[in-house]
Amino acid sequence: MPEAAQQHVAILVDEGPEIVMSELAVLKCRSVFVPIDPTWPDARIAYILRDSSARVALVLRAACRVIRNKLVCVDGDDMEVSHLRSHIIYTSGTTGEPKGVVCEHRGLLAYMQSKALAHEIDSNSRVLLAAAITWDPSLGDIFSTLAQAALLCIAPRASLTTSLLDVLVQGRVTHVCTTPALWGLLDGSVSAADLPHLRVLALGGAALTASIVAKWSRALRLINTYGVTEATVYQTWHVCDGREEDEFKVVGRPFKDVLVKVEGDEGEGGAVEGEILVGGVQVACGYLRRDELTRSKFFEDDQQVRWFRTGDVGRWRRRGGGGKNSDLELEVLGRIDFQVKLRGFRIELQEIESVI
Repeated sequence: MPEAAQQHVAILVDEGPEIVMSELAVLKCRSVFVPIDPTWPDARIAYILRDSSARVALVLRAACRVIRNKLVCVDGDDMEVSHLRSHIIYTSGTTGEPKGVVCEHRGLLAYMQSKALAHEIDSNSRVLLAAAITWDPSLGDIFSTLAQAALLCIAPRASLTTSLLDVLVQGRVTHVCTTPALWGLLDGSVSAADLPHLRVLALGGAALTASIVAKWSRALRLINTYGVTEATVYQTWHVCDGREEDEFKVVGRPFKDVLVKVEGDEGEGGAVEGEILVGGVQVACGYLRRDELTRSKFFEDDQQVRWFRTGDVGRWRRRGGGGKNSDLELEVLGRIDFQVKLRGFRIELQEIESVI
């Protein structure tokens, strides 16, 4: 199916089971969903609707205030999964406006399958929808869970910051994927004994801390994740065991459908620092209508593998004593530009400067 045949559909739903129903409905119609937080400023919503050319918007009635598109209130044959686009996630942009990352069905499928394996999600799991619909980890929360016939636990967004412990206990949640900042709301006052059902805790979007590793790595399956939206949510993972003092820096090895390089390192674990490059089927098509930026950040190699330049600095390091039989894993050291993260969200300082 040609790209032009795929319609872009905005989803302005941030609460309840309508989130899942809306995304599944758009994908079933062979279209591309664009998640938008209805609490964002009207100007930002209007810009994303224009920029994404979304002619249809799925909304709750309360979100109809600035929408001029065709509204669908939410209060066929199987196809081969290939290069069809699945969704567009907007991230902070250096031009002062957010930029849309265009992702494919095959990348989303590869990610949700890899996450289910890494997180050991099965039909007995109860997975918390911890991420907002506009933050791509929500895709793993939703689709990895449904694909394994597991239970998706959906709580009011406000309760995740005001009463997270109650949400986890009452929902008998077994799996959580969130940021260290959100988990930090519990970390000082809660122990594993207070969460008897919790089996897997995956943290990402910001640096892990030594205190979290020390407290939780022996109590459950603690996973440190690393990735970029431009390669579909996250791409590397490491199960923490608490054996090394600086283990919180290690983000592990890539999923089976992902390739990772450190520019300048031949992969021998020489501790060479360089930009982290991510390749494989999870890598997005590029930025929506940002051809020059896409060419500067995405490229194909001689084997027609698509790669993305993350802008993150990293190195390979050997664990297990540093000998030949030790594991080679990735460590993230920082950025080569001025991008920062706040509670897991990427922020380009130029976007703030343009508003000021």
